Amino acid sequence: MNRPNRYENDSYAGFMRRAVRAFGRRAETDLDALRMMVELRAELDASIASAARLAHDGEGAFSWTEIGDALGMSRQAARQRFAPSPQERLEARRAAEAAGTTGSAKGCGHLVCTGRALCAFREAAAQR
Repeated sequence: MNRPNRYENDSYAGFMRRAVRAFGRRAETDLDALRMMVELRAELDASIASAARLAHDGEGAFSWTEIGDALGMSRQAARQRFAPSPQERLEARRAAEAAGTTGSAKGCGHLVCTGRALCAFREAAAQR
């Protein structure tokens, strides 16, 4: 897997911090900008959750311990916060049953696995 180097991540994160601070200054006098910042926070939270799930389920297949360590939390806290809920697992199971791909959980750790590189949960998450 081709991972960006540390410098690229640090540079990109720095850019994002500067943009957020600038938008925050604008929101001090513009309530529409303040509303937009709250919407962006919700989108950022959803992106973080998706990235953590895909870091665990995707090509990298990082453990919850590795993800928790990277985020400064325990394995249990990372799993509780980012792992799919029982409702999401049920939706993935139903989607797999509808597609005729229920079954084997071939090493992905999910209740339902299509036997392909992408499990039903990952496919459902990608559709959101």
